[in-house]
Amino acid sequence: MVGITGLFPFYLVNYFVKKTASLAVLIIALFLPITSFAVPIADFNATFNVYALGMKLGVSKHTLRCEQTDCTLKAISKPKGLAKLLLNESSEETIKLQQTDNQLTWLSYQKDYGKDLSNPKEFKTETYYLNDQIPAEIVNPDKQLSWPVKAQVYDSISLAYAVQFNVLNEKPLNALYLQDRKRQQPLLLKEAFTEKSLKLDNGHVIPKSELFQFETQQAKVKVWLLPKHDYFPARIEVYNIKKDKTLTLVLQEPPKTL
Repeated sequence: MVGITGLFPFYLVNYFVKKTASLAVLIIALFLPITSFAVPIADFNATFNVYALGMKLGVSKHTLRCEQTDCTLKAISKPKGLAKLLLNESSEETIKLQQTDNQLTWLSYQKDYGKDLSNPKEFKTETYYLNDQIPAEIVNPDKQLSWPVKAQVYDSISLAYAVQFNVLNEKPLNALYLQDRKRQQPLLLKEAFTEKSLKLDNGHVIPKSELFQFETQQAKVKVWLLPKHDYFPARIEVYNIKKDKTLTLVLQEPPKTL
């Protein structure tokens, strides 16, 4: 039997081997997963109306500013109208985050609250933060409390944006933790990607928003995201099971990205 080299000159055999190998490499490359960068949450300004006890309590203005991977999320909330008679107290919440290709990482939370935030003598401060000393932990120095560090732990303000980040980047939502000054709780995912019509507080109706529901032992959390606006949170509800009260934030209008 005549071998293949007997039928074809050697240089042609070598040519076909090289071409076949190149084609095989190309085919394999087409089926390999493509390494891609995360879709970041862009800097934004957004205003939410705050509701509780069956009435509008005030306005909460949220901003995000990032310098490379270091981000600062702020929520400045003030009472409005009749709510001033019940609770004439403003607050400024500052959350430090790190936004990388793989993760939106929570670093710290500080809340200044009182009647006059321009005067340090007139407001109180609460804070808790990630202490990266070994062993790393989340600490509340005032309460002398500490908790283990979780990859996806967030306070009640940054949680909605963590859901946005995970949905934008097709990451799982079943490993989130809710952190506050007294406790750390796992969030059980109860519902996801439920299409809902949503009315913003400027009267504009969004025909398609996506509803996500979570539960802890203390609270039930609902977050509505807007697919046409990079899944930005448009409505947030936090129901306190023990107190039987719900705090609701409703976006006034689509966010202004910078």
